[in-house]
Amino acid sequence: MGRSDFRPGVSRTALIVAATLAAAAVLLVAGAVFFRLNLTGTPAVPKRDHPMIGWEAPPYELTQLEENRIYNKFSFTGKVVVLNFWAMWCKPCLVEIPELAALADRYKDDPRFRLITVNCDTNKTPEEIKKFVAEQKWTVPVYLDADGITRRLFGIEFLPTTVVIDKDGVVRWYQMGVPPEGIKAIEEKVREALAPRASR
Repeated sequence: MGRSDFRPGVSRTALIVAATLAAAAVLLVAGAVFFRLNLTGTPAVPKRDHPMIGWEAPPYELTQLEENRIYNKFSFTGKVVVLNFWAMWCKPCLVEIPELAALADRYKDDPRFRLITVNCDTNKTPEEIKKFVAEQKWTVPVYLDADGITRRLFGIEFLPTTVVIDKDGVVRWYQMGVPPEGIKAIEEKVREALAPRASR
């Protein structure tokens, strides 16, 4: 296990229990959305209807691929976080990540913003994922969810899925599939989350 960068008090057992409860809470809605996807991968149910929106993000935990360092929800307190779940076999994911990299580059000087791309290839080793990322020439930070707990916490049923979490740790946007508006839709949610409360 690599170095850790998270606050104590969130045990592995608690994470597993939370993941189970979260998965149960969103199972019916997420499952219904998944089976209503059209051939382009765009959800038939509007993203505003997802049950996680408006609620505090679950206590997720991830390992940074290059650093082999563990981060969790509290590592990003006070930041707007874009969580993007992807896999090597997912072609839309591979198209979307370079656009997310460009988004992250536009906000590179803003310490309040963080992009987290979460690899979901549980059958691949970290070395294989590193090699793939290098071949793609991506510059985005990649995190691992090797045990799948974070995916269950967020009810991930489709890839790619993008979640925007505001500075207070509240889920503000949840998109299954690539949004029809593309990266513009994600950046709009980021701007809204970064804006002072009075101007939202």
